[in-house]
Amino acid sequence: MNKKRLLLMLQPLFISLLMIGSACVLQSCGDDEEVLIDYYLNVSSKESLGVTSEDESQGTMGQPNSNVLANTIWKMKKALRDIYPEATIQGNDVEVMYCVDKVYSDYKAMYGQLERNTICVVKLFRVKKVDGIIRSSTTLQTYHFGAIPPAQE
Repeated sequence: MNKKRLLLMLQPLFISLLMIGSACVLQSCGDDEEVLIDYYLNVSSKESLGVTSEDESQGTMGQPNSNVLANTIWKMKKALRDIYPEATIQGNDVEVMYCVDKVYSDYKAMYGQLERNTICVVKLFRVKKVDGIIRSSTTLQTYHFGAIPPAQE
């Protein structure tokens, strides 16, 4: 008798779980929308940065509004677009992180010892897009850039 009573008590719970599971499956299969993977860099800086291809020719000496920093961020964005020019179904986290990390590592090797106080944070995001709209994002890497003090004369 105890078993029958237990089964009768669990029956509504089982039916509820079954309905929730069905709703989840139907929702995920309901639309045949294609999910694409894309990547982007988000730049948060305390200093004004002109991040364009023209920064390439502005020199590499550290100034208060460091052209070195702007140039490096431009190179990171270019490397990202060169390795991953358009959104795809599968994405390529390893290659994307490698190419952006390489630019950052080169910068740190040359200027890391000169930096003081973080003035800029760049985050590499992996995003899922449906119909060109970002539906979710994940931070893959965070890069910190410090100020390079002006040369003492």
